[in-house]
Amino acid sequence: MTASCGARTEMRDAPAFDVVYLYDQTHLARWHSATGAIDLFPTTRAPLFITCTRDGRFMAISDIAAAQFDVTDGNGSVLRSHMGIAEAIRPDGARVLMDNVDPHVVPQDNCIGTLDADGTYEDVSCKSSSSHELFIPLDYANDGTIVLWLEGDTYDGWRTLGTADDQGVGWRPLVHMSAEPLDGARWSPDGKRFAFATHVPGLHVSRLSIVRMDTLEVETLVDDSHVIASFGFTPDGRDIVFVAADIVDGWVVSAGAKMIDLGTRTIVPLAIPIDPFWAGPTCVTASADAR
Repeated sequence: MTASCGARTEMRDAPAFDVVYLYDQTHLARWHSATGAIDLFPTTRAPLFITCTRDGRFMAISDIAAAQFDVTDGNGSVLRSHMGIAEAIRPDGARVLMDNVDPHVVPQDNCIGTLDADGTYEDVSCKSSSSHELFIPLDYANDGTIVLWLEGDTYDGWRTLGTADDQGVGWRPLVHMSAEPLDGARWSPDGKRFAFATHVPGLHVSRLSIVRMDTLEVETLVDDSHVIASFGFTPDGRDIVFVAADIVDGWVVSAGAKMIDLGTRTIVPLAIPIDPFWAGPTCVTASADAR
């Protein structure tokens, strides 16, 4: 199903990209930057947490309530399913880093593990349900070997962003953060920097920051009255697309997609019709026409 959302926002000459997002309870949508057209395709689960490969060929779609996820192709066709929550998917789609919580086991162990395309599962790190420790995978780099991880302790309030391989080996701390909860982190396509978002509890204010790997300098790009629901780099790494939501009395009253030019720091709105009720996870991928 294809729809039009009217005239697209004028952008500088840049490679086309797609934005995949939750359209409603039964559909995902793919917005094409080159034309402003929208393709709808059925979703496999709801509510959703979505993680995608940057070329858009694979997605992992999680039903957080049911603690299950599907790995799908770029059009939503299910390739395999598993219990747990998909956290990151390798660029070739053959491995998923997942939070493996078995609701049938009491007391529950919260394990991070790798799930391969042949069904092989291997624990990477396990914590008891009473543990305050964090070790969570966030995003694969384009080479498929380096992963952004979050390490921390929710009781003491400290958190560190760092890198390791997808077995958690070779831990390198990069950024020591405040107690503000993390809303996600994403590599740039060239791996020379990454972005992360945090929010101030109770104030509905998010910060979007970027880190250079050569200097580990942290720069805040967005710090205003919006909540950043999700974000991602465009395929050329020159922009970040993010969904900003306004929350009143605990409810999302408006939401829209924006793009920040990392060269000029200019922020422009994107003509993506996001329903506030479904404002949430997005994936920014290469254009389907380029694959």
